[in-house]
Order: sequence, then structure tokens, then C-alpha cells
Amino acid sequence: MPARPSLLIVEDDAAFAKALGRSFERRGYVVVTHASIEAVREMLVAGPPAFAVVDLKLAGQSGLECVKLLHQCRPPPQIVLCAPSEGETNSNTVRV
Repeated sequence: MPARPSLLIVEDDAAFAKALGRSFERRGYVVVTHASIEAVREMLVAGPPAFAVVDLKLAGQSGLECVKLLHQCRPPPQIVLCAPSEGETNSNTVRV
């Protein structure tokens, strides 16, 4: 049986992170959730996930910093970004 793919969810809304995590677990992923970039940095010591879902509007932080951190991993995970539809956020995302 192949190993289950790992998925990191970086989301500061605990209820949404839990619901999203359950959805991916039902699809066979091993899910880890964190609400801050600092927690992600500590987790990465053990190695990068295969996939990541990152909220760009973390409380008091920019999810773009988390994306930059994940891009430094080898191999880097495939990343999906979650954000409200705001022009400023979207234009900054393109620069990552």
C-alpha cells in the first residue's frame, strides 16, 4: 500500500481548519494544521509536506511569508493559496 500524502494546512480560523482537515483526511491525506508561521517553521525541521493549503490573511501575519518559507524546502510542496478576493492581496501574490 502506498504511503499517504502529507498535507499542511496553515489557517488561523480553527473551525475552518478542522473542517478542511477532515475533508482531506477522508480523501487519504495525513493532515497537519498550524495557525502561525512560527509553528510551521518548527514543523519543517522534520521535513516538508507534499502539499500545503495556506491562508494569506493570517491573524497579524502575512501568509505570503509562509509561502516563501515553504518555497525554501527541498523538495518544495505544492501550494494552494486561500484568500478573500482583494486586489492588494492578489497583486502581492503574483510577486511570490
